[in-house]
Parts: sequence; structure tokens; C-alpha cells
Amino acid sequence: MATAFYSHAECRLHDMGAGHPECSQRLDAISDQLLASGLGVALDHRDAPLATLEQIERAHSVNYVTQLREFMEQVQASGESRHLDPDTVVCAGTWRAALRAAGAAVGGTEGVVRG
Repeated sequence: MATAFYSHAECRLHDMGAGHPECSQRLDAISDQLLASGLGVALDHRDAPLATLEQIERAHSVNYVTQLREFMEQVQASGESRHLDPDTVVCAGTWRAALRAAGAAVGGTEGVVRG
């Protein structure tokens, strides 16, 4: 059985701004290292699905998810990045990137449970 590796182009939509360590270049570095080590060919590469709100609410309260979604919608409407907290910048693509990241976690977990 191959090890699944979830990713999606929309994960690159989350942009914390110049100089922040959480950036799309980290995704490039991971991919480059997997290729350089020879592990990339051994992995089952899969597109991360979009997590549903129901799936996200298994780990987070409905109130938290609602507040976060509303904040993200405001950011998308304005087209300008905003701070969610002192260390987290949210941009227009963050919500989709977060749904893909959560979808990867759900997909990976379901794969392990199925065997």
C-alpha cells in the first residue's frame, strides 16, 4: 500500500506577506525534497478535497467556524489582507486554502481508517 500525499494548487492561495515563514515556498521546498530524495515516486499523490463545514465542525465549534467564515468573507469582499491575530494574516485565498488543508487531513484520516 502506498503512502498518500495530499496537496492542491489552492493551498498556495494563502499569502501571509513578504518575509513570513508560512509561505508557498515551503510547499515548493517539500516537493523538491521529496523529488530529490526519491520518495516522490513512491507516494500516492492526491488532490486535497474541500472539507465540508460539517467535517470542520467535528474539530471546532459551530460558533468559531461561523465567525471565521464571516471574517474570511469580509476579507474576500474587500480584496485586502487583514490580521486574524498578531501572527496570522488572512487574504482572499485563505479560506479556500484552509478548506483544502482540512480536506487533506480528513482524506488522509479516512484513508488510514479504511486501511
